[in-house]
Amino acid sequence: MAIAGDTQKFSESCQKADKYPLNLVLQGASTGSLLAQRAFLRENAGDLFLQKSTVPLLEFRGEKSIRNSVTAKILRSDEDFKDQFPDLTNRQQSTTRCRFVFLQAASSQAKLDVRLAHAKRIFTCFQVMPAYIDFVSVFAVKRADEEDISDIRFSSFREHVSLSDEMRGLNLPQLGLSGRGYQLSYNLKSVANTAKEYPARWTVVRNNREQWSWSIRQAVFHHQFDIEHGTTLWILTTARNYIQTRVEQLTGQTHNHAKSIDDETDFLEPRPQDRDFSTTEASFRASLAVHLVLAQYASEDWRGYLRWLEVMIEKMTGSALTMTNYNPDMFKLTAVQITEDKINKAVLTLNANARVLESLDSFYRRLLDHPEFQANPRYKGYIDHFSMQLRDYVYDTRMFSERAQTLGKIVGDRKNLVQQRLQARATDRVEKLTLQQHLEAKIMRVIAVMTLIYLPATFVSTFFSTDIVKYQNGGGSGGSSGPKDGSSSDNGNDSTSFSGLALARWFEVTIPLTVLTFSVAIWWYYFWEPWNARLRAWWRGEDRPKDPEKMI
Repeated sequence: MAIAGDTQKFSESCQKADKYPLNLVLQGASTGSLLAQRAFLRENAGDLFLQKSTVPLLEFRGEKSIRNSVTAKILRSDEDFKDQFPDLTNRQQSTTRCRFVFLQAASSQAKLDVRLAHAKRIFTCFQVMPAYIDFVSVFAVKRADEEDISDIRFSSFREHVSLSDEMRGLNLPQLGLSGRGYQLSYNLKSVANTAKEYPARWTVVRNNREQWSWSIRQAVFHHQFDIEHGTTLWILTTARNYIQTRVEQLTGQTHNHAKSIDDETDFLEPRPQDRDFSTTEASFRASLAVHLVLAQYASEDWRGYLRWLEVMIEKMTGSALTMTNYNPDMFKLTAVQITEDKINKAVLTLNANARVLESLDSFYRRLLDHPEFQANPRYKGYIDHFSMQLRDYVYDTRMFSERAQTLGKIVGDRKNLVQQRLQARATDRVEKLTLQQHLEAKIMRVIAVMTLIYLPATFVSTFFSTDIVKYQNGGGSGGSSGPKDGSSSDNGNDSTSFSGLALARWFEVTIPLTVLTFSVAIWWYYFWEPWNARLRAWWRGEDRPKDPEKMI
Protein backbone atom coordinates (compact mmCIF):
# COMPACT_ATOMS: atom_id res chain seq x y z
CA MET A 1 0.00 0.00 0.00
CA ALA A 2 1.00 3.56 -0.54
CA ILE A 3 2.46 5.43 2.33
CA ALA A 4 -0.07 8.06 3.37
CA GLY A 5 2.60 10.73 3.69
CA ASP A 6 3.89 10.07 0.19
CA THR A 7 0.39 10.17 -1.26
CA GLN A 8 -0.29 13.51 0.40
CA LYS A 9 3.03 14.94 -0.78
CA PHE A 10 2.39 13.80 -4.34
CA SER A 11 -1.14 15.23 -4.40
CA GLU A 12 0.10 18.59 -3.14
CA SER A 13 2.87 18.57 -5.72
CA CYS A 14 0.35 17.93 -8.54
CA GLN A 15 -1.88 20.75 -7.31
CA LYS A 16 1.12 23.11 -7.61
CA ALA A 17 2.19 21.91 -11.05
CA ASP A 18 2.39 25.49 -12.31
CA LYS A 19 5.33 26.06 -9.93
CA TYR A 20 7.51 23.31 -11.40
CA PRO A 21 10.32 22.58 -10.52
CA LEU A 22 9.83 24.19 -7.10
CA ASN A 23 6.93 21.84 -6.38
CA LEU A 24 8.92 18.60 -6.70
CA VAL A 25 8.91 16.41 -3.61
CA LEU A 26 12.50 15.28 -4.05
CA GLN A 27 14.12 18.16 -5.86
CA GLY A 28 17.66 16.79 -5.98
CA ALA A 29 19.15 20.19 -6.84
CA SER A 30 20.33 23.30 -5.05
CA THR A 31 17.96 26.16 -4.37
CA GLY A 32 19.87 28.41 -6.75
CA SER A 33 19.55 25.92 -9.60
CA LEU A 34 15.82 25.46 -9.01
CA LEU A 35 15.20 29.21 -9.00
CA ALA A 36 17.27 29.64 -12.18
CA GLN A 37 15.37 26.87 -13.96
CA ARG A 38 12.05 28.28 -12.78
CA ALA A 39 13.06 31.72 -14.08
CA PHE A 40 14.07 30.22 -17.43
CA LEU A 41 10.65 28.62 -17.91
CA ARG A 42 8.92 31.86 -17.01
CA GLU A 43 11.05 34.07 -19.27
CA ASN A 44 11.40 31.76 -22.29
CA ALA A 45 8.03 30.04 -22.39
CA GLY A 46 7.03 32.05 -25.46
CA ASP A 47 10.12 30.88 -27.36
CA LEU A 48 9.90 27.25 -26.27
CA PHE A 49 6.23 26.19 -26.12
CA LEU A 50 3.24 26.65 -28.41
CA GLN A 51 -0.22 27.70 -27.24
CA LYS A 52 -1.66 24.29 -28.18
CA SER A 53 -0.67 20.72 -27.48
CA THR A 54 -0.26 17.67 -29.67
CA VAL A 55 1.52 15.04 -27.59
CA PRO A 56 1.66 11.42 -28.87
CA LEU A 57 1.59 8.80 -26.12
CA LEU A 58 2.31 5.07 -26.13
CA GLU A 59 1.45 2.90 -23.12
CA PHE A 60 2.28 -0.78 -22.67
CA ARG A 61 0.72 -3.00 -20.07
CA GLY A 62 2.26 -6.15 -18.68
CA GLU A 63 0.48 -8.63 -20.95
CA LYS A 64 2.65 -10.47 -23.41
CA SER A 65 -0.01 -10.18 -26.09
CA ILE A 66 1.12 -7.03 -27.82
CA ARG A 67 -2.20 -6.52 -29.58
CA ASN A 68 -4.16 -6.10 -26.34
CA SER A 69 -1.45 -4.43 -24.24
CA VAL A 70 -0.79 -1.24 -26.20
CA THR A 71 -2.61 2.06 -25.99
CA ALA A 72 -1.77 4.84 -28.44
CA LYS A 73 -3.14 8.31 -27.82
CA ILE A 74 -2.65 11.91 -28.82
CA LEU A 75 -3.16 14.35 -25.97
CA ARG A 76 -4.51 17.77 -26.95
CA SER A 77 -6.96 19.29 -24.48
CA ASP A 78 -6.83 20.00 -20.77
CA GLU A 79 -9.25 17.12 -20.21
CA ASP A 80 -6.92 14.72 -22.01
CA PHE A 81 -4.03 15.62 -19.71
CA LYS A 82 -6.18 15.54 -16.56
CA ASP A 83 -7.56 12.12 -17.46
CA GLN A 84 -4.15 10.76 -18.37
CA PHE A 85 -2.20 12.32 -15.50
CA PRO A 86 -4.57 12.73 -12.53
CA ASP A 87 -3.60 12.97 -8.90
CA LEU A 88 -4.00 9.95 -6.60
CA THR A 89 -7.51 10.84 -5.39
CA ASN A 90 -9.70 7.76 -5.95
CA ARG A 91 -7.27 6.47 -8.54
CA GLN A 92 -7.23 2.77 -9.37
CA GLN A 93 -4.12 0.64 -9.59
CA SER A 94 -2.23 1.46 -12.79
CA THR A 95 -1.50 -1.45 -15.12
CA THR A 96 0.88 0.51 -17.34
CA ARG A 97 4.41 -0.93 -17.28
CA CYS A 98 6.04 1.26 -19.94
CA ARG A 99 5.08 4.70 -21.16
CA PHE A 100 6.51 6.75 -24.05
CA VAL A 101 5.73 10.49 -24.11
CA PHE A 102 6.80 12.29 -27.29
CA LEU A 103 7.39 16.03 -27.11
CA GLN A 104 7.94 17.13 -30.69
CA ALA A 105 8.41 20.23 -32.80
CA ALA A 106 7.44 20.81 -36.43
CA SER A 107 11.13 21.37 -37.26
CA SER A 108 14.46 21.96 -35.58
CA GLN A 109 13.74 25.71 -35.69
CA ALA A 110 10.18 25.52 -34.31
CA LYS A 111 8.66 25.53 -30.84
CA LEU A 112 7.63 22.36 -29.03
CA ASP A 113 4.08 21.34 -29.81
CA VAL A 114 2.91 21.43 -26.19
CA ARG A 115 1.60 24.11 -23.87
CA LEU A 116 3.72 25.13 -20.91
CA ALA A 117 0.99 24.15 -18.45
CA HIS A 118 0.70 20.68 -19.99
CA ALA A 119 4.48 20.19 -19.98
CA LYS A 120 4.62 21.14 -16.29
CA ARG A 121 1.83 18.65 -15.55
CA ILE A 122 3.76 15.85 -17.25
CA PHE A 123 7.00 16.74 -15.46
CA THR A 124 5.21 16.96 -12.10
CA CYS A 125 3.22 13.73 -12.47
CA PHE A 126 6.44 11.78 -13.03
CA GLN A 127 8.61 13.94 -10.75
CA VAL A 128 11.07 14.56 -13.58
CA MET A 129 14.45 15.81 -12.44
CA PRO A 130 14.81 19.62 -12.73
CA ALA A 131 17.92 19.25 -14.89
CA TYR A 132 15.70 18.17 -17.78
CA ILE A 133 14.76 21.84 -18.24
CA ASP A 134 18.36 22.55 -19.25
CA PHE A 135 18.13 19.87 -21.91
CA VAL A 136 14.77 21.03 -23.28
CA SER A 137 16.03 24.61 -23.47
CA VAL A 138 17.97 23.81 -26.65
CA PHE A 139 14.67 23.84 -28.55
CA ALA A 140 13.94 27.49 -27.73
CA VAL A 141 13.43 29.51 -30.90
CA LYS A 142 16.41 31.75 -31.58
CA ARG A 143 16.01 35.47 -32.09
CA ALA A 144 17.53 37.33 -35.03
CA ASP A 145 20.60 38.45 -33.06
CA GLU A 146 21.35 35.00 -31.66
CA GLU A 147 23.26 32.06 -33.04
CA ASP A 148 22.51 28.38 -32.55
CA ILE A 149 26.14 27.34 -32.13
CA SER A 150 25.75 27.44 -28.34
CA ASP A 151 23.03 24.78 -28.57
CA ILE A 152 25.24 22.58 -30.70
CA ARG A 153 27.92 22.84 -28.05
CA PHE A 154 25.55 21.88 -25.26
CA SER A 155 25.88 18.26 -24.27
CA SER A 156 25.33 16.60 -20.91
CA PHE A 157 24.43 13.44 -19.04
CA ARG A 158 22.56 13.61 -15.73
CA GLU A 159 21.57 10.78 -13.40
CA HIS A 160 19.63 10.42 -10.17
CA VAL A 161 19.80 7.07 -8.39
CA SER A 162 17.56 6.19 -5.44
CA LEU A 163 18.06 2.46 -4.97
CA SER A 164 18.90 2.50 -1.29
CA ASP A 165 16.36 2.99 1.47
CA GLU A 166 18.07 6.22 2.53
CA MET A 167 17.57 7.74 -0.95
CA ARG A 168 14.14 6.22 -1.51
CA GLY A 169 11.63 8.35 -3.39
CA LEU A 170 7.84 8.38 -3.32
CA ASN A 171 6.21 5.00 -2.67
CA LEU A 172 3.09 5.13 -4.87
CA PRO A 173 1.85 1.65 -5.85
CA GLN A 174 -1.14 3.17 -7.70
CA LEU A 175 1.38 4.54 -10.22
CA GLY A 176 3.59 1.48 -10.13
CA LEU A 177 6.29 3.35 -8.22
CA SER A 178 8.16 1.99 -5.23
CA GLY A 179 10.48 4.96 -4.80
CA ARG A 180 13.50 2.77 -5.61
CA GLY A 181 14.88 3.31 -9.08
CA TYR A 182 16.81 5.77 -11.18
CA GLN A 183 16.35 8.68 -13.59
CA LEU A 184 18.51 9.55 -16.57
CA SER A 185 18.58 12.65 -18.77
CA TYR A 186 20.90 13.06 -21.72
CA ASN A 187 21.02 14.45 -25.24
CA LEU A 188 22.45 13.22 -28.52
CA LYS A 189 22.86 14.89 -31.89
CA SER A 190 22.38 13.32 -35.29
CA VAL A 191 23.00 14.51 -38.84
CA ALA A 192 20.66 14.12 -41.79
CA ASN A 193 20.52 15.05 -45.45
CA THR A 194 17.44 17.27 -45.44
CA ALA A 195 17.08 17.03 -49.21
CA LYS A 196 16.03 13.39 -48.84
CA GLU A 197 13.02 14.42 -46.80
CA TYR A 198 11.40 15.96 -49.88
CA PRO A 199 11.12 13.33 -52.66
CA ALA A 200 10.50 15.85 -55.43
CA ARG A 201 13.57 17.88 -54.51
CA TRP A 202 15.70 14.77 -53.95
CA THR A 203 14.91 13.55 -57.46
CA VAL A 204 16.31 16.80 -58.86
CA VAL A 205 19.46 17.18 -56.72
CA ARG A 206 20.35 13.53 -56.18
CA ASN A 207 23.24 13.65 -58.65
CA ASN A 208 24.27 17.20 -57.76
CA ARG A 209 26.08 17.00 -54.45
CA GLU A 210 26.69 20.73 -54.32
CA GLN A 211 22.98 21.31 -53.73
CA TRP A 212 22.67 18.84 -50.89
CA SER A 213 21.93 20.33 -47.49
CA TRP A 214 22.75 18.71 -44.16
CA SER A 215 21.44 19.50 -40.71
CA ILE A 216 22.70 18.58 -37.22
CA ARG A 217 19.69 17.89 -34.99
CA GLN A 218 19.26 17.80 -31.25
CA ALA A 219 17.40 15.04 -29.44
CA VAL A 220 16.77 15.06 -25.68
CA PHE A 221 15.81 11.97 -23.65
CA HIS A 222 14.54 11.34 -20.14
CA HIS A 223 14.26 7.82 -18.72
CA GLN A 224 12.97 6.41 -15.44
CA PHE A 225 12.98 2.84 -14.19
CA ASP A 226 11.51 1.41 -10.97
CA ILE A 227 13.52 -1.55 -9.73
CA GLU A 228 10.63 -3.21 -7.83
CA HIS A 229 7.64 -2.76 -10.15
CA GLY A 230 9.60 -2.58 -13.41
CA THR A 231 7.71 0.59 -14.40
CA THR A 232 9.44 2.41 -17.25
CA LEU A 233 9.03 5.98 -18.48
CA TRP A 234 10.47 7.67 -21.55
CA ILE A 235 10.06 11.36 -22.38
CA LEU A 236 11.57 11.86 -25.83
CA THR A 237 11.95 15.43 -27.08
CA THR A 238 12.88 15.78 -30.74
CA ALA A 239 12.13 17.68 -33.94
CA ARG A 240 9.37 15.96 -35.91
CA ASN A 241 8.67 12.27 -35.35
CA TYR A 242 12.09 10.77 -36.07
CA ILE A 243 12.41 9.06 -32.69
CA GLN A 244 8.72 8.14 -32.49
CA THR A 245 9.01 6.21 -35.75
CA ARG A 246 11.99 4.26 -34.46
CA VAL A 247 10.27 3.44 -31.16
CA GLU A 248 7.19 2.25 -33.00
CA GLN A 249 9.34 0.03 -35.20
CA LEU A 250 11.14 -1.35 -32.15
CA THR A 251 7.93 -2.17 -30.29
CA GLY A 252 6.07 -3.52 -33.32
CA GLN A 253 3.59 -0.68 -33.79
CA THR A 254 4.44 -0.43 -37.51
CA HIS A 255 4.36 -4.20 -38.04
CA ASN A 256 0.94 -4.33 -39.62
CA HIS A 257 1.82 -1.49 -41.96
CA ALA A 258 5.05 -3.22 -42.89
CA LYS A 259 3.25 -6.23 -44.27
CA SER A 260 1.77 -4.09 -47.01
CA ILE A 261 5.15 -2.82 -48.14
CA ASP A 262 7.58 -4.85 -50.19
CA ASP A 263 10.69 -3.09 -48.84
CA GLU A 264 11.74 -5.42 -46.02
CA THR A 265 14.81 -3.36 -45.17
CA ASP A 266 12.68 -0.50 -43.83
CA PHE A 267 10.34 -2.64 -41.71
CA LEU A 268 11.81 -5.61 -39.90
CA GLU A 269 10.05 -8.10 -37.70
CA PRO A 270 10.25 -6.73 -34.13
CA ARG A 271 11.90 -8.90 -31.52
CA PRO A 272 9.63 -10.16 -28.73
CA GLN A 273 12.08 -9.19 -25.98
CA ASP A 274 12.07 -5.54 -27.11
CA ARG A 275 8.34 -5.22 -26.34
CA ASP A 276 8.04 -7.52 -23.37
CA PHE A 277 7.19 -5.67 -20.13
CA SER A 278 5.61 -8.57 -18.26
CA THR A 279 8.29 -8.69 -15.53
CA THR A 280 10.81 -6.34 -13.99
CA GLU A 281 13.67 -8.16 -15.71
CA ALA A 282 11.89 -7.99 -19.06
CA SER A 283 11.18 -4.28 -18.66
CA PHE A 284 14.82 -3.62 -17.79
CA ARG A 285 15.98 -5.55 -20.84
CA ALA A 286 13.51 -3.68 -23.08
CA SER A 287 14.73 -0.32 -21.72
CA LEU A 288 18.29 -1.17 -22.77
CA ALA A 289 17.02 -1.85 -26.30
CA VAL A 290 15.57 1.67 -26.43
CA HIS A 291 18.93 3.13 -25.40
CA LEU A 292 20.54 1.26 -28.30
CA VAL A 293 17.96 2.65 -30.72
CA LEU A 294 18.81 6.17 -29.58
CA ALA A 295 22.54 5.48 -29.89
CA GLN A 296 22.02 4.16 -33.40
CA TYR A 297 19.99 7.27 -34.27
CA ALA A 298 22.91 9.47 -33.18
CA SER A 299 25.47 7.40 -35.14
CA GLU A 300 23.82 7.02 -38.53
CA ASP A 301 24.52 9.19 -41.59
CA TRP A 302 27.78 10.62 -40.22
CA ARG A 303 29.73 8.60 -42.76
CA GLY A 304 27.70 10.09 -45.61
CA TYR A 305 28.08 13.59 -44.21
CA LEU A 306 31.87 13.33 -43.88
CA ARG A 307 32.11 11.81 -47.34
CA TRP A 308 30.11 14.75 -48.72
CA LEU A 309 32.45 17.21 -47.00
CA GLU A 310 35.47 15.42 -48.49
CA VAL A 311 33.98 15.60 -51.98
CA MET A 312 33.18 19.30 -51.60
CA ILE A 313 36.69 20.12 -50.41
CA GLU A 314 38.21 18.16 -53.28
CA LYS A 315 36.09 20.05 -55.79
CA MET A 316 36.99 23.42 -54.30
CA THR A 317 40.72 22.94 -53.71
CA GLY A 318 41.83 19.85 -55.65
CA SER A 319 42.99 21.97 -58.59
CA ALA A 320 45.41 23.83 -56.30
CA LEU A 321 47.51 20.64 -56.07
CA THR A 322 47.54 19.72 -59.75
CA MET A 323 47.34 22.98 -61.73
CA THR A 324 50.24 25.40 -61.86
CA ASN A 325 48.00 28.17 -63.16
CA TYR A 326 45.38 27.69 -60.44
CA ASN A 327 43.67 31.04 -60.02
CA PRO A 328 41.29 31.17 -57.01
CA ASP A 329 39.14 34.08 -55.88
CA MET A 330 37.91 35.35 -52.54
CA PHE A 331 34.57 33.60 -52.96
CA LYS A 332 36.31 30.23 -53.13
CA LEU A 333 38.35 31.04 -50.03
CA THR A 334 35.13 31.95 -48.22
CA ALA A 335 33.54 28.64 -49.26
CA VAL A 336 36.57 26.75 -47.93
CA GLN A 337 36.31 28.61 -44.63
CA ILE A 338 32.60 27.76 -44.33
CA THR A 339 33.38 24.10 -44.98
CA GLU A 340 36.11 24.16 -42.33
CA ASP A 341 33.60 25.54 -39.83
CA LYS A 342 31.21 22.69 -40.66
CA ILE A 343 33.98 20.17 -40.07
CA ASN A 344 34.87 21.72 -36.70
CA LYS A 345 31.21 21.60 -35.71
CA ALA A 346 31.06 17.93 -36.73
CA VAL A 347 34.13 17.12 -34.60
CA LEU A 348 32.58 18.90 -31.63
CA THR A 349 29.29 17.05 -32.05
CA LEU A 350 30.87 13.62 -32.49
CA ASN A 351 33.08 14.03 -29.43
CA ALA A 352 30.08 15.13 -27.38
CA ASN A 353 28.05 12.11 -28.53
CA ALA A 354 30.91 9.77 -27.69
CA ARG A 355 31.22 11.19 -24.16
CA VAL A 356 27.48 10.86 -23.55
CA LEU A 357 27.43 7.25 -24.76
CA GLU A 358 30.45 6.47 -22.59
CA SER A 359 28.67 8.02 -19.60
CA LEU A 360 25.63 5.87 -20.34
CA ASP A 361 27.77 2.74 -20.46
CA SER A 362 29.55 3.72 -17.26
CA PHE A 363 26.24 4.30 -15.47
CA TYR A 364 24.90 0.83 -16.18
CA ARG A 365 28.26 -0.68 -15.30
CA ARG A 366 28.06 1.02 -11.91
CA LEU A 367 24.55 -0.35 -11.38
CA LEU A 368 26.07 -3.80 -11.07
CA ASP A 369 27.66 -2.68 -7.80
CA HIS A 370 24.24 -2.32 -6.15
CA PRO A 371 22.92 -5.36 -4.25
CA GLU A 372 19.65 -5.32 -6.18
CA PHE A 373 21.51 -6.02 -9.41
CA GLN A 374 24.11 -8.32 -7.89
CA ALA A 375 21.37 -10.60 -6.56
CA ASN A 376 20.14 -11.42 -10.06
CA PRO A 377 22.83 -12.66 -12.50
CA ARG A 378 20.53 -11.99 -15.46
CA TYR A 379 21.01 -8.26 -14.99
CA LYS A 380 24.74 -8.68 -15.49
CA GLY A 381 24.15 -10.60 -18.70
CA TYR A 382 21.79 -7.93 -20.01
CA ILE A 383 24.21 -5.13 -19.14
CA ASP A 384 27.21 -6.96 -20.61
CA HIS A 385 25.39 -7.48 -23.89
CA PHE A 386 24.16 -3.88 -23.88
CA SER A 387 27.62 -2.52 -23.10
CA MET A 388 29.18 -4.55 -25.91
CA GLN A 389 26.78 -3.10 -28.48
CA LEU A 390 27.02 0.41 -27.05
CA ARG A 391 30.81 0.34 -27.26
CA ASP A 392 30.47 -0.39 -30.98
CA TYR A 393 28.58 2.87 -31.41
CA VAL A 394 31.17 4.67 -29.28
CA TYR A 395 33.96 3.25 -31.40
CA ASP A 396 32.24 4.28 -34.63
CA THR A 397 31.64 7.76 -33.26
CA ARG A 398 35.28 8.12 -32.23
CA MET A 399 36.45 6.94 -35.65
CA PHE A 400 34.16 9.44 -37.36
CA SER A 401 35.58 12.14 -35.10
CA GLU A 402 39.17 11.22 -35.98
CA ARG A 403 38.25 11.18 -39.65
CA ALA A 404 36.72 14.63 -39.32
CA GLN A 405 39.78 15.92 -37.46
CA THR A 406 42.05 14.63 -40.24
CA LEU A 407 39.80 16.26 -42.81
CA GLY A 408 39.98 19.48 -40.82
CA LYS A 409 43.79 19.44 -41.01
CA ILE A 410 43.63 18.82 -44.75
CA VAL A 411 41.20 21.70 -45.17
CA GLY A 412 43.48 23.94 -43.12
CA ASP A 413 46.43 23.10 -45.37
CA ARG A 414 44.32 23.58 -48.51
CA LYS A 415 43.08 26.91 -47.21
CA ASN A 416 46.66 28.04 -46.61
CA LEU A 417 47.51 26.97 -50.14
CA VAL A 418 44.61 28.95 -51.57
CA GLN A 419 45.66 31.94 -49.49
CA GLN A 420 49.22 31.62 -50.79
CA ARG A 421 47.93 31.56 -54.37
CA LEU A 422 45.83 34.64 -53.68
CA GLN A 423 48.81 36.36 -52.05
CA ALA A 424 51.06 35.38 -54.96
CA ARG A 425 48.56 36.82 -57.41
CA ALA A 426 48.31 39.98 -55.33
CA THR A 427 52.12 40.16 -55.19
CA ASP A 428 52.30 39.85 -58.98
CA ARG A 429 49.83 42.67 -59.33
CA VAL A 430 51.79 44.82 -56.88
CA GLU A 431 55.02 44.03 -58.72
CA LYS A 432 53.50 45.01 -62.05
CA LEU A 433 52.13 48.18 -60.53
CA THR A 434 55.54 48.94 -58.99
CA LEU A 435 57.29 48.46 -62.33
CA GLN A 436 54.74 50.68 -64.00
CA GLN A 437 55.22 53.33 -61.33
CA HIS A 438 59.00 52.99 -61.66
CA LEU A 439 58.73 53.56 -65.39
CA GLU A 440 56.49 56.53 -64.85
CA ALA A 441 58.99 57.88 -62.30
CA LYS A 442 61.78 57.64 -64.90
CA ILE A 443 59.65 59.50 -67.39
CA MET A 444 58.85 62.17 -64.83
CA ARG A 445 62.55 62.44 -63.97
CA VAL A 446 63.39 63.02 -67.62
CA ILE A 447 60.67 65.59 -67.84
CA ALA A 448 61.97 67.27 -64.69
CA VAL A 449 65.52 67.40 -66.06
CA MET A 450 64.35 68.79 -69.38
CA THR A 451 62.28 71.33 -67.50
CA LEU A 452 65.32 72.39 -65.47
CA ILE A 453 67.28 72.76 -68.71
CA TYR A 454 64.70 74.86 -70.49
CA LEU A 455 63.40 76.78 -67.50
CA PRO A 456 66.28 79.37 -67.31
CA ALA A 457 66.32 79.81 -71.09
CA THR A 458 62.57 80.29 -71.15
CA PHE A 459 62.82 82.79 -68.34
CA VAL A 460 65.57 84.80 -70.06
CA SER A 461 63.75 84.76 -73.39
CA THR A 462 60.57 85.97 -71.72
CA PHE A 463 62.52 88.66 -69.87
CA PHE A 464 64.26 89.89 -73.00
CA SER A 465 61.02 90.06 -74.89
CA THR A 466 59.73 92.78 -72.56
CA ASP A 467 60.31 96.54 -72.99
CA ILE A 468 63.00 96.50 -70.32
CA VAL A 469 65.69 95.58 -72.88
CA LYS A 470 65.56 96.89 -76.48
CA TYR A 471 67.91 96.56 -79.43
CA GLN A 472 67.37 99.13 -82.26
CA ASN A 473 68.29 98.72 -85.95
CA GLY A 474 70.97 101.13 -87.06
CA GLY A 475 74.64 101.84 -86.79
CA GLY A 476 77.00 101.30 -84.07
CA SER A 477 79.30 98.47 -83.33
CA GLY A 478 77.53 95.33 -82.59
CA GLY A 479 74.43 96.87 -84.13
CA SER A 480 71.89 94.99 -86.01
CA SER A 481 72.54 93.94 -89.57
CA GLY A 482 70.10 93.41 -92.37
CA PRO A 483 70.63 91.90 -95.76
CA LYS A 484 74.08 92.11 -97.18
CA ASP A 485 73.07 94.59 -99.82
CA GLY A 486 71.25 96.70 -97.24
CA SER A 487 68.06 96.52 -99.24
CA SER A 488 64.67 95.48 -98.05
CA SER A 489 62.69 92.50 -99.24
CA ASP A 490 60.84 92.38 -102.55
CA ASN A 491 57.48 93.45 -101.17
CA GLY A 492 59.02 96.41 -99.38
CA ASN A 493 57.23 95.52 -96.12
CA ASP A 494 59.00 92.54 -94.46
CA SER A 495 62.62 92.63 -93.37
CA THR A 496 64.99 90.29 -91.51
CA SER A 497 67.30 91.56 -88.79
CA PHE A 498 69.82 89.91 -86.53
CA SER A 499 71.45 91.24 -83.31
CA GLY A 500 74.65 89.55 -82.31
CA LEU A 501 74.75 91.58 -79.12
CA ALA A 502 71.32 90.32 -78.06
CA LEU A 503 72.40 86.71 -78.64
CA ALA A 504 75.58 87.22 -76.64
CA ARG A 505 73.70 88.78 -73.79
CA TRP A 506 71.17 85.92 -73.87
CA PHE A 507 73.94 83.31 -73.49
CA GLU A 508 75.69 85.37 -70.84
CA VAL A 509 72.56 85.33 -68.68
CA THR A 510 71.08 81.90 -69.54
CA ILE A 511 74.14 79.69 -68.97
CA PRO A 512 75.01 80.97 -65.45
CA LEU A 513 71.31 80.87 -64.48
CA THR A 514 71.00 77.27 -65.71
CA VAL A 515 74.08 76.24 -63.72
CA LEU A 516 72.70 77.97 -60.66
CA THR A 517 69.33 76.25 -61.03
CA PHE A 518 70.93 72.80 -61.28
CA SER A 519 73.16 73.55 -58.32
CA VAL A 520 70.25 74.54 -56.12
CA ALA A 521 68.29 71.42 -57.17
CA ILE A 522 71.21 69.10 -56.44
CA TRP A 523 71.85 70.77 -53.08
CA TRP A 524 68.19 70.49 -52.12
CA TYR A 525 67.96 66.80 -53.05
CA TYR A 526 71.24 65.53 -51.59
CA PHE A 527 71.77 67.81 -48.61
CA TRP A 528 68.74 69.73 -47.49
CA GLU A 529 66.18 66.86 -47.48
CA PRO A 530 68.38 64.32 -45.55
CA TRP A 531 69.39 66.98 -43.05
CA ASN A 532 65.78 68.08 -42.58
CA ALA A 533 64.71 64.44 -42.06
CA ARG A 534 67.34 63.94 -39.35
CA LEU A 535 66.25 67.20 -37.74
CA ARG A 536 62.61 66.07 -37.59
CA ALA A 537 63.64 62.70 -36.19
CA TRP A 538 65.73 64.37 -33.51
CA TRP A 539 62.85 66.63 -32.62
CA ARG A 540 60.57 63.59 -32.18
CA GLY A 541 63.17 62.04 -29.90
CA GLU A 542 64.01 59.10 -32.15
CA ASP A 543 67.73 59.87 -32.31
CA ARG A 544 68.08 61.30 -28.83
CA PRO A 545 69.98 59.29 -26.21
CA LYS A 546 67.43 57.29 -24.19
CA ASP A 547 67.21 57.90 -20.46
CA PRO A 548 67.93 54.59 -18.63
CA GLU A 549 65.66 55.61 -15.76
CA LYS A 550 62.75 56.22 -18.10
CA MET A 551 63.43 52.94 -19.82
CA ILE A 552 63.06 51.17 -16.45
